[in-house]
Amino acid sequence: MISGPKRFLAARLGAQELTLERGLVFVAVSFMIGWTLKIPLVQGDPLLELATDAVFVFFYVLAYGLVLFLAWRGVGGIRDVRTSLAVYLYQAGVLQFAFSVVVLAMMGTLRAADAALADEVYRAVRSGSMLSFFVGGQDRLLASGAFRTALAVAPAGFAAMVA
Repeated sequence: MISGPKRFLAARLGAQELTLERGLVFVAVSFMIGWTLKIPLVQGDPLLELATDAVFVFFYVLAYGLVLFLAWRGVGGIRDVRTSLAVYLYQAGVLQFAFSVVVLAMMGTLRAADAALADEVYRAVRSGSMLSFFVGGQDRLLASGAFRTALAVAPAGFAAMVA
């Protein structure tokens, strides 16, 4: 699990198969698979949500990739921006998919255990009041067994992403 992706990227770098275009396609496919898994959680217009999610993911992947390139360059690492971004895009695609699975597992757990609370969370996210919802209602949320169970899913998912 750990060495497989490294060998895959090293083989592609050595054969000059690792291109920016293929990396972008990989991220796009990973995003679409992950987004398709989350369709049952969509409560608004699916096309609008797909578009906003795609734009958000595109910009955060691009911005984070450029920051990583600058950091690598600052310490004498990979000097070619295209190669650096191509490597990062493959990694970002895997992480994007894993993050989708974590969100699906958390929200699916919450919905299965307490559908009313899951709906409240969705309303807070959609209205832009998520921070005040979680901060202002943290005692009530932490008292909910369903919410605590959903929270317990996150560390396992994020540990898998780190690995």
